[in-house]
Amino acid sequence: MKTAILADIHANLQSLEAVLEDCERRGVNKYWLLGDYIDYGGNPIEVLKLLENLGDKIEYVLGGNHDASLLNLAPCVSHEFMEYSQRLYNQNPKDFAWLEKVTGNEIIYALDNKAILVHGSIDNPYWGRSPINFHDMERMGCDLLFCGHSHNQFIRAKSQPMRRPKFKSETIEIKIDAAVSQIGRRQTIINPGSVGQPRNGSPLAQYAILEENNITFRHVEYDINAAVKAIQKAKLPDYFWERLYVGQ
Repeated sequence: MKTAILADIHANLQSLEAVLEDCERRGVNKYWLLGDYIDYGGNPIEVLKLLENLGDKIEYVLGGNHDASLLNLAPCVSHEFMEYSQRLYNQNPKDFAWLEKVTGNEIIYALDNKAILVHGSIDNPYWGRSPINFHDMERMGCDLLFCGHSHNQFIRAKSQPMRRPKFKSETIEIKIDAAVSQIGRRQTIINPGSVGQPRNGSPLAQYAILEENNITFRHVEYDINAAVKAIQKAKLPDYFWERLYVGQ
């Protein structure tokens, strides 16, 4: 079983299309979606429809801070960030029906309760950051935490330095089988990176594939120029598209 883990798509249709094509080529069976599907990019409605069309391939899905802000489920992000999504939502809420359906989930248990999925952190599901969340993992009895929000791809095991994949696809082995429950287990936090607006210095669309005891961090080329044109057409701030070229 191959599971693609996607986070922080942010209305970037072109990057999502490229990632889904990469998933298809690599035989992905299931998807875990970690939130923030709207804002920043120029195609929020198209992104939501494309995700909805994944249907039963989506095993787990939850909302991020931008999604929850639009639906008044979390403190509001900057008006500048969400003005375009808010306008589209006000014009036709039905276009956001899938988002309304999935955003109520804040924390999800997976892998027979050995893993937790969250957008931010366990103590602050929408806005928190998770690099030092090991105490909460211990409290909730999980060995793996999959999170988004920071737009930075990384893996960090307890008592170990954070490891950030190089700007290429990389496979890292983690231990998630039955042996994890034995003495000597090491809790691990994984961020798959951002599909639609990476902030680690790489402009490539980023996500991860989980297969047995391996996590593969993927970096995928996509048509940034087309994504930029969509942002410009939506009359969004220039720095929304400028940062795509530099991954910041």
